[in-house]
Amino acid sequence: MNLVDPLRSPERFNRQADALIRASAANPSSPDPFDAIHARLDASFEAVLAGMQPAERQATPQPESQPAPQALPGTLGAASGIPYSATMFGVASGPLLSYAPGLVPPTGIPDAPQAGVAGLAAATPASAAPAGAVGPHLEPLIGEMSAKYEVPAWLVRNVIRQESGGNPNARSPVGAMGLMQLMPGTAAELGVADAFDPRQNVEGGVKYLKKMMDMFGGDLEKAVAAYNAGPGTVQRFGGVPPYDETRHYVRRILG
Repeated sequence: MNLVDPLRSPERFNRQADALIRASAANPSSPDPFDAIHARLDASFEAVLAGMQPAERQATPQPESQPAPQALPGTLGAASGIPYSATMFGVASGPLLSYAPGLVPPTGIPDAPQAGVAGLAAATPASAAPAGAVGPHLEPLIGEMSAKYEVPAWLVRNVIRQESGGNPNARSPVGAMGLMQLMPGTAAELGVADAFDPRQNVEGGVKYLKKMMDMFGGDLEKAVAAYNAGPGTVQRFGGVPPYDETRHYVRRILG
């Protein structure tokens, strides 16, 4: 299937991506659909960046020199500015936003030393969102599900911040829904009837995080990569896949 440009035809792209995912679920021997979805999204974003004027590109500050700016209000399939998706494929994906010219989407986060898995699980990393960062009203729910599924509260909070910014009604270009951006098929498997209900969504997302942690022996780096790109992709590459979006996603979550 030739996927359409997600920026020009987001609704049609969503339907095509959903069809690929469903076909893959029905036929386990078929190619991983997220490879094609990721490649098409990557190509679309690269085309937009390549089309920027040279002066505009030179004037764009690098993420290493200043903190990433706050996202300006954006729309699905925005035609102006620099498009950016928090996660571009798989189980978790953030809303497509439009950045005004001169601002940099937070995709170029520099490499940071990685602590061991035990240290990441036991301690709160510098990248952790402070309590209340995704909405004080969500803290009791985050604490409850963190304790229930034995997933660090800071990890849950970071995923929510990255995936939806605390917006329970967030919906991604590929159909991921709610606070922790659950795909329809994943939500159904997790027993989530209403993915836009905060309680159901967070419980489903935390349950899935726990599943990924167990699947990869407590390796948070692999578990977080799997949340973004899918466990099959992580297994195929034996670790974080060589996709810039997934690598940056892991850094933003784990620090």
